[in-house]
Amino acid sequence: MGLSGSRTTTTSGPSAQALPYLNTASSALQNTYNSTAGTNAQIGSSLADAFRQFNQSRQNNPNTDAANDYIGRVLGGEFLNGNPQLQNVIDTTNESVADRVNALFSKAGQTGSSRQIGELGKQLSANESGLRYQSYNDEQDRIGAAIAQALAMRNADATDLQILTGLGSSAAQIPWLGANNLAAGLGGLWGNSQTTTQKQSGNVLGSLLGLGGSVLGGWASGGFK
Repeated sequence: MGLSGSRTTTTSGPSAQALPYLNTASSALQNTYNSTAGTNAQIGSSLADAFRQFNQSRQNNPNTDAANDYIGRVLGGEFLNGNPQLQNVIDTTNESVADRVNALFSKAGQTGSSRQIGELGKQLSANESGLRYQSYNDEQDRIGAAIAQALAMRNADATDLQILTGLGSSAAQIPWLGANNLAAGLGGLWGNSQTTTQKQSGNVLGSLLGLGGSVLGGWASGGFK
């Protein structure tokens, strides 16, 4: 009844003027989400397929495996003993050297002389030493190139990992873009459009007691005569 304590009623929500615009904007956001959800899902699926294919080709690439094997053999010094065909090259060129030296001494009438034998040995030694030295230099060049190739393949591997990370991240995030945008849009619309009204009913008993106290206080102080 009227003698009960005070009561406050609070209601919150969009104002009547804002509500139609909020509903229209919310419908537009929902329609946009509905129209792009399928596309986002397809993009995410395509990126996921690209991630798997790229990763598989990276792990099962016979060319890369062969290159790594060759680099390892070169850096391991497998070819430092020389080209397996080097001796055949030396033997063939030695024949040419011998023919040339012998022809020169034959013209001079010194065939079989000690001078001819000495010059022939000198020329043959120079030919073999030059070929072996060139073979060694070639192998050192291959080692240097193999080091550069190993570093390049390491950098390529790091690049591949970056590509995989990008594909994986995009494949995981894109399907959620529409939902996140929808949630953010709806939150922005409805979260900033609140209005609050309060309704308070008075305490009749408290008011009467307050009035009576005022009267008694006045009488006690001599205010009423």
